[in-house]
Amino acid sequence: MNRVFIQRTLSLFFTHALIIWSNLAAANQTLLYLGDSQSTITPMGEILKSHLERHLEVPVVLASASGSSPRHWGQSTGIHKDWLCNQPVNYQTSEEVNQNSESICVEGKSVIQRLIEIHRPKYFLLQFLGNSVRLRDEPEKLKTHIFALLNSIPRNSHCLWLTSPPAENSVSNGPRLQTQELIAELILEYQRKSTLKCQLIRGVNDQSLSQMSEHPEYYMDGYHLTESGAHHFLELTFYQITTLWEFD
Repeated sequence: MNRVFIQRTLSLFFTHALIIWSNLAAANQTLLYLGDSQSTITPMGEILKSHLERHLEVPVVLASASGSSPRHWGQSTGIHKDWLCNQPVNYQTSEEVNQNSESICVEGKSVIQRLIEIHRPKYFLLQFLGNSVRLRDEPEKLKTHIFALLNSIPRNSHCLWLTSPPAENSVSNGPRLQTQELIAELILEYQRKSTLKCQLIRGVNDQSLSQMSEHPEYYMDGYHLTESGAHHFLELTFYQITTLWEFD
């Protein structure tokens, strides 16, 4: 066999293998960031996505929708999935992640399962709280929604759950704190039954309450953050976000 032909064939083989390996490595380091309106209609989503890409040096896929909560992203069929699939989802990828025109809503799979299928992320950031407040008196229903979402995440993944910032009005923060602690309890209960570890970062805490509540300059409407509010909230939480992950 011609020696030049063999060399060219091997060169093409190794070049192709290197491309495949690079794509797999990049995909394996992708971070999937899901969120609600705080990550959709406020500057927080884009600011946090940019910070994560810069400081953690991983490509980030942001998928968020106003009014959404765990029940919408983790349901493979039913009214909650149908609702999400009819909403304008804020779906942003990184330059390192190939743009994919495939639908994130397909039959028989939840939206998070579909996003995992497309992007194969290893890291997950879940930003939810406010739209689950009404379920604080229905813990079994909230448990079902949270467990369905977490069950979709591969066991060897790294997961962080960031709850939303406090509201401007201090009175509104009582129900948010109650819901946040219920979410914390449910995540701990889930971890006792699973090998997946998902750590909680409390967005409503003593520091954020003292520094953000009753400060109208941080809020668009009493709940959603302005640009200065988003920057301040992330100043209070970003250190935890970047240090709780153990990146391989």
